[in-house]
Amino acid sequence: MPKTEGDVEEIPDFIPAKMVHDNNFPATSEAHQVRAIERLAKAVDRVDFDQAFDARLFDKWHLDLYKKAKPLVWRFSFDFWGIQRDIERVCGLFQNEGMMNRHKVTIFALVGFGEGMEKDIARVKRIAELGAYPFVMRYVPLDSLDKRPPAKGWDDASQITQFTRFYNQPKIWTSANAHDDLERWLKRIKPEHAMNKQQLSLIER
Repeated sequence: MPKTEGDVEEIPDFIPAKMVHDNNFPATSEAHQVRAIERLAKAVDRVDFDQAFDARLFDKWHLDLYKKAKPLVWRFSFDFWGIQRDIERVCGLFQNEGMMNRHKVTIFALVGFGEGMEKDIARVKRIAELGAYPFVMRYVPLDSLDKRPPAKGWDDASQITQFTRFYNQPKIWTSANAHDDLERWLKRIKPEHAMNKQQLSLIER
């Protein structure tokens, strides 16, 4: 994030609004967070933190404080397996508060970033098992002109499209036959979308 957003800067005299577009909020000082939440809680009925919090920085103190602003949805990100313990710990906090369900907690999952198809799918499934809403996001390099670039570790780039569509529609992945449905969705690939040998060689470099 620092590459695109720069360093964290605290603005004490900000104008309160219903939407807080800042994923770095938990990285600010405790004093700033307390001041900001108190101002937001007084100014608006419910706040929409529309960016994902870093689970590695989030603990019970943040949950108790942020609840004062009555967030519409709690959002986090699980983009690689290295933060699994922190994701599970945070979900445990919400579970203890009786707040753990897909209507209240959303966890973004970046796919096609390099961990491979099996690990990407397993990570998203783990989010669903924890009771959160797994919002799948396809990785696209900042300098890419292709909105659907080849993805390392995936047999076919269009599989990510189908995978994203599957999990971004709760009525599908919450069904009793979700596992079988996913297998069918991943096979819904148009022949013209299949990667040729040249594309595959570029991915392996």
